[in-house]
Amino acid sequence: MDVWPRKKDGVVLLRGAEADIVSLDGYLFGMDIPCYHSIADTKGEPTANLFKRVTGGLDYIVASVHSRAFAKGATIEQATQMYLNVLAQPKVFVLGHVGRAGVPFDLDTVLTAARDSHKLIEINEHSLEVDRSGKITQSCRDIARRCAELGVGITVSTDAHISSDIGRFSQAPAMLEEIGFPQELIVNRSAESLLEHMALAGVCDLRALLN
Repeated sequence: MDVWPRKKDGVVLLRGAEADIVSLDGYLFGMDIPCYHSIADTKGEPTANLFKRVTGGLDYIVASVHSRAFAKGATIEQATQMYLNVLAQPKVFVLGHVGRAGVPFDLDTVLTAARDSHKLIEINEHSLEVDRSGKITQSCRDIARRCAELGVGITVSTDAHISSDIGRFSQAPAMLEEIGFPQELIVNRSAESLLEHMALAGVCDLRALLN
């Protein structure tokens, strides 16, 4: 990340990562793994945890549930508080694919917290592509519809797992158009909009890069 310039061929490069939510406390992967401050510093006691080591130089984090085993038997209240705790973390800017996570929570409470903190809900193409039963698509549609009603910003992405899928959309934009989702709430519709919201969320302020 330190090697790549902030701007390359007129494109602003952001430094981000997706981090796995691993507990009902809202902990992200690596927070409980001690490590040294750098690979060259291995004397004495560990000075950081893996999460801080990996994310220290990032602009923002997308936080997502991938394996929901830790939430088995959790109440709606517990799962809701989990997402609220995640949103409260300074570098977390986006809740990733909550429609695919399979952890029931109080939607309005979490969406309102995201809106009030200028953080985003992700709607991604991959979630719709892997849906075989239609349940994920319906969940994503319901979340997007409620985001529109409450004025919650979203980010629309491919969640590409291979370079050739970057920028390839079909289902996600069609679904948003079908429900009449307002363009102004699609925060990553432009670089200006995205960087403005990152600054408002207190994640980082990179607006000067657009000059």
